[in-house]
Amino acid sequence: MKNTLNKTFSRHAITNVARLVAVAAVCVTMSALTFAKPPIATPIAAPATQSNAVVAPIVATQLPPSFEPVLEINLNPELAPELAPELAPALATQLAPEQKEQLAQSNQSSLVSASCVGDLNHNGSIDSEDLGILLTAYGLCPGCEEDLYADGNVNSADLGVMLIQFGVCPAPTVTAISPASGLTSGGTTITLNGTNFFGASSVTVGGALATSVNVVSASVLTAVTPAGSIGSAVSVSVTTPGGTGTLASAFSYYEAGTLLWATVLEQTPNAAVVPDAAVRANIIASGYPWRVRDNSSGIEMLLIPSGIFTMGCSASISYGCNSNENPTHQVTLSKAFYLGKTEVTQEQWQATMGSNPSYYSGNANNPVEQVSWNDIAGFNNATGLRLPSDAEWEYACRGNTITAFHSMPGYPNGTNDDNLLGDIAWYSGNNGVVGSSTYGTKPVAGKAANAFGMYDMSGNVMEWCNDWYKSYAAGNATDPIGPSSGSYRVLRGGRWGGNSYYCRSSNRSITVSDNRFNYVGFRVARTP
Repeated sequence: MKNTLNKTFSRHAITNVARLVAVAAVCVTMSALTFAKPPIATPIAAPATQSNAVVAPIVATQLPPSFEPVLEINLNPELAPELAPELAPALATQLAPEQKEQLAQSNQSSLVSASCVGDLNHNGSIDSEDLGILLTAYGLCPGCEEDLYADGNVNSADLGVMLIQFGVCPAPTVTAISPASGLTSGGTTITLNGTNFFGASSVTVGGALATSVNVVSASVLTAVTPAGSIGSAVSVSVTTPGGTGTLASAFSYYEAGTLLWATVLEQTPNAAVVPDAAVRANIIASGYPWRVRDNSSGIEMLLIPSGIFTMGCSASISYGCNSNENPTHQVTLSKAFYLGKTEVTQEQWQATMGSNPSYYSGNANNPVEQVSWNDIAGFNNATGLRLPSDAEWEYACRGNTITAFHSMPGYPNGTNDDNLLGDIAWYSGNNGVVGSSTYGTKPVAGKAANAFGMYDMSGNVMEWCNDWYKSYAAGNATDPIGPSSGSYRVLRGGRWGGNSYYCRSSNRSITVSDNRFNYVGFRVARTP
């Protein structure tokens, strides 16, 4: 009979045998649903060449009496292509909907809840071809793809897993894309993570077809982006036989050579650093990279987007405002600009200027101090950087807050409570006493940043602004830069030895351009 089966197996015989095997496997699978622990069916150890030792026990114990027992079947690879088409109709007629639902609720459900387990030929559906592949691997098979139940055997348990999802695989999902930005000319290779990617027929970015789509696995796919334009982030979609999965606002475009003076560190803003989705969208829409390093100085800078804010008096619980903080008025900053993530450090100053003028010079990561406005002009001439305007500084400090102190952990909208200032600032309340070893400046970025990712906007050292000092005028203003001349320059941000009054976002101090203090430093800005 074996010779007949291997050489002259008739289509009628194949059909009957296939149906018997399919029904047998279904029966074994269904009976196994009573077990509480895996495997759901007793594993069947079998030699590499399937024989009656494998099939006979199933046929003898599980088939209904009306089926003719066939005890000698050789499910070898040569026969599998013939068997597979015959098995599909049997499966379709023998597995009732309620049985499929029962299987889905069994111990196997965790295996198939989020992916298309059993798509062995990776075409986006589970069909007779996959069944043929599984049957040819029947037996001991640790680590092989056909071992769907992951118990070291390909057996009725694996067949049950496959039967649950027989048909077209579910629609894909897209959970992440890297990188999340690329050139407007296209050509960026992106990696997509998600589920059910097998059988992917297309990937679109902003509605345009990507090229070189390569399905690495069911959960990883790569593609090359089409050309696009600067603006808000666009959606990315993957289409398979099961449907289309889309990740909204997933990819943005930028121009090549936008910043010849900087090295791009991150194109799009990190949500953990810039939590406001509207602010992130505004940064992306600018077309400029979010986080960069200035090539001339090595200073890390973040993009501050354009925006509108109320400039002026924000009193704290303990302190009111000075007259030079009034009247409050609406300011529009129409252009994005870059600002140093921290105050300029002693190391950064010395690398450019060749010496360190700081009084507290024990740590190269402490902010540079004892630098006048005129001294800083020399640093900026050497690097191509500049000081922020009075308005730019306050806007960047506030980070979309209207309170005395900018946002901090637990207070996303800022606070007026002076007792909480220590979370974001080094000041007299947490900086030791005069003459102690803890008195003086501290390394930058030692406290919490604001919602733009800026550190030490309050406390540590006061910071020079570019503007000559002038009282505020009533009425709205757009891109104010202060008067063209004057007697004093504006200082902002509070200091390590001052109280919370000076650390308020709206506080303004003044001094002459050539003064140097061990509590005054600066941070740099740059127009893109």
